[in-house]
Order: sequence, then structure tokens, then C-alpha cells
Amino acid sequence: MIFPKSWLKVIDVISNVIFLSFSAIMTVYGTMLVLSTMEYRFTLTISGISMGIVYSIIPIAFGIMTVRLLLFTYDSIRAVLNPSGGEGEDHA
Repeated sequence: MIFPKSWLKVIDVISNVIFLSFSAIMTVYGTMLVLSTMEYRFTLTISGISMGIVYSIIPIAFGIMTVRLLLFTYDSIRAVLNPSGGEGEDHA
């Protein structure tokens, strides 16, 4: 409602790129966290499970989000560059 309707696709691309950058950074640093906890053998006190296994959800989840955001960003850029085609397509 704040921005003109013509700007919405461009704003969508910008927001996707920002979230994609955050997601990629979290994937990289999450992987570094998992590797460092595996190297120094941090374990849960009660169960003895390695903290690297527990922390591995961080790079897995953000890695999947990064792939999905790449697809969304690609579709958004195509929509900005080709405004006449693909109006009926949806991200479902």
C-alpha cells in the first residue's frame, strides 16, 4: 500500500536477495560451527551425543532455504525483466 504497484516486483527481488544473503551466511557459519564442535568433541552431558549432530540442523535448514530462495529470486528477476509474460504462474 505504501509503494506504487509497479515497484512491487523490484521490492520482491531486493527482499529475496537480502534474505538469500542472510541464509547463505548462516549456512556457511553454521557449517563452521558444526565442524568446530566435531573437532573439539563437545557432547551433551546427559546423553553423550555430539553437539555437532545437534547443531547440524542449522546448516541443513538454511541450506535448503538458500536453494529455495535461489529459485524464488530467479523467478522474481525473470518477472521484472519480462513483465508481460508469466502472469498466471504461482510459486506453489
